[in-house]
Amino acid sequence: MLLGAAMVMVAVVAGCSSDGGTGSGGGTGQKGAITAPDTPEGTLTELVHRIADGNAVRACELFVPGGQATFAQEFKAQDCVTAMQIVIGKVTDPKQFGAATLKPSGKYPGVRIEGDSADFGGACTGFEYGNMTGFRPSDLGEIKLKRTANGWFIYEVDLPNTTCGG
Repeated sequence: MLLGAAMVMVAVVAGCSSDGGTGSGGGTGQKGAITAPDTPEGTLTELVHRIADGNAVRACELFVPGGQATFAQEFKAQDCVTAMQIVIGKVTDPKQFGAATLKPSGKYPGVRIEGDSADFGGACTGFEYGNMTGFRPSDLGEIKLKRTANGWFIYEVDLPNTTCGG
């Protein structure tokens, strides 16, 4: 199951996000263009919030299209949204899930940036959260992002091989 969650993250990484006037995007693209936050940390945080909110469509917008397709395949789903709904269904405590924070960036397991690419080695240890049961943000695994003119988008997710902490 954990492997499936990580693959969902791979698909999510492939999509794009739209600010929709909420201020959650960060990109500076043209009006109507799909944008993502201006930092990889912002994109990861936004992904967690969108999953916690149960918004599969908006979560998939944070992936590039190829990443969406890969994510869907990992869950044997027809598309990213269906795969993301599987992930959302595993979250037993959305409020606590959404309150998770990233560990400091710059070294593993935090976000490491090299040019226009970023890697979040978060499998099992990259997020901080309270005593959470059920599916955790860490269960999404390693997430790879790339910078575009419209922000940082997810292009690959590698699910962990085991359930974190259990």
